Amino acid sequence: MENYETIVRFAEWLALPLAYFILLILFLFFIVRPFFSYLFNWNRIKVNEILQEAQKEKEIDRKPDAAWPEQGEAEEDESFAPPSPDSRDEQELMSRLAKSDPERAGSLVKKWLRKDQN
Repeated sequence: MENYETIVRFAEWLALPLAYFILLILFLFFIVRPFFSYLFNWNRIKVNEILQEAQKEKEIDRKPDAAWPEQGEAEEDESFAPPSPDSRDEQELMSRLAKSDPERAGSLVKKWLRKDQN
């Protein structure tokens, strides 16, 4: 009976540290390990590098088009009126814009169409 009481006292003495140890192991397993596996995921790091390089190339490609006003500036300026398509010079200007920056030309056309609808 004395051995049984000793075992019970020993179990009571170890219960709280054992619970803390189990909680620590679970925290490391479910919180810390996934965080570090995400942090050092080489595929994610490579994709980020590729995206940053593509963004830099896109910025470099747009710098020669500095003669054209930025899209944000054109949208902010409400007095900006689309040129009439009757003039030959204006048509050439529009074709050059479409060749140099098709995305921006498309957004300007969409803006003009929205303005016509209103």
